[in-house]
Amino acid sequence: MDLCLAMRRVIDTSSILRRTLQAAPSDVTRWFGTAAVEHHLAAWLTAELSVVGSLERAHRLRTLCPVSGATDEDYLARVVELPGGARSLLQIRFKGGDAKRPFVQWVASDAPIHGSTELVSLAAQAMDSFAALRPFAMRIWIPSGAPWEPSGAHPECTRGDRWLAAPVKSMSDPGTVRVVAISADEIFPTYESEYRTYLASHPQAEEWIRAESAESLRTCQEQGGLFALREGDAVRGLVALRRQSGPWFTGWHVVESLIFDGSRGRGLAAPMHRAAYVQLESAPGDVIWGTIDSRNGASLSTALAVGRVDIGGDWWIDGKNVKRGSLLAT
Repeated sequence: MDLCLAMRRVIDTSSILRRTLQAAPSDVTRWFGTAAVEHHLAAWLTAELSVVGSLERAHRLRTLCPVSGATDEDYLARVVELPGGARSLLQIRFKGGDAKRPFVQWVASDAPIHGSTELVSLAAQAMDSFAALRPFAMRIWIPSGAPWEPSGAHPECTRGDRWLAAPVKSMSDPGTVRVVAISADEIFPTYESEYRTYLASHPQAEEWIRAESAESLRTCQEQGGLFALREGDAVRGLVALRRQSGPWFTGWHVVESLIFDGSRGRGLAAPMHRAAYVQLESAPGDVIWGTIDSRNGASLSTALAVGRVDIGGDWWIDGKNVKRGSLLAT
């Protein structure tokens, strides 16, 4: 159990915090200031580090996503030593909760990445640290405009979800549409039917969107974040948000947005969002944010149209064609 004991030892968070703060989105720092961003980041990083070496978490994850031949220890979140003595915090996760799709999440590091070639090399080594689970890829968040964003020279790297955000206080309602709060029980049957209709005409979208459950919409409703676009008595669309913090801020996370069949193409999505945002009960410093697959052009366009900005996003480094090395768990 030496590996587990080593993982549980006290970790100096100051260097990882400093480096992670340097990589914070410049827009967020401009909106709220360095001190506020550091405060949120410290709380987030403390929570992420708290699960390092947790056998309870590892066992729970193994029960949910069993991999043949793997032990609880193989699922442990860990801090690994990088070439040169720096450290990185890594976790194993499962895409879509599928036990057949394990991937490594690069959470944070106390050293900069100097280029996309180095990133690919580190990804291979990070995946090696979870070799017993046979991860298919590594995922890492990269701020917009970072010089080490992968380029066409690395076909094993692909864009994932983009993060788009804006301060709630920057939002205004032009008053061109009527958006009202609605109950999940009232809207869910229609939403479920409309979602199926949308996928029938846009089958490719199944790769990057998923339907929300009735329970998810109820949570949004309970928090005051479930709204319907109405024209007379007819419901023309839905937007759902819930309270959720990101690493650098608190605020409202957009979990669903759908214009119903027969009303798409009329330019209703952006005004629907604006009208919903101004009705949220928000604290000073709250952010409207969400993650959107980079292939989902319609949703990206809507987010940009309402004033949210691309602050960065996930990149996937495929594990098939990269040269493997080794990292040391510490």
